[in-house]
Amino acid sequence: MLSYTIKKENPTEGDISKARFSGTRLVQEKRWHIGQVVPLIPEGYVVVQVQADGDELEYLLDNFGNLPMAKTQVISWFGDMAMFIIHNMPIGMTWDKVNQKTVRIR
Repeated sequence: MLSYTIKKENPTEGDISKARFSGTRLVQEKRWHIGQVVPLIPEGYVVVQVQADGDELEYLLDNFGNLPMAKTQVISWFGDMAMFIIHNMPIGMTWDKVNQKTVRIR
């Protein structure tokens, strides 16, 4: 699984009040698995953390060759590196592990 945490960048008092009444969260966790469409990041949110394991970690290893990585089963990235990973994921697409290519899900 690949999970990432996003937060509202520079929330205003209005954002905070609106979140209290509407149930909108200022910090959210998104998840992605091979075979699913990569979720969009709502406008005004920034990525603060990414964590991957399993097939999704293998995808990052195969497609992001210059990422700093420890030799563990679960790896986390923060800040600019986390933003780089998510902003370079194929939004609206998924990874076809068998054919080793990005494909659009209909």
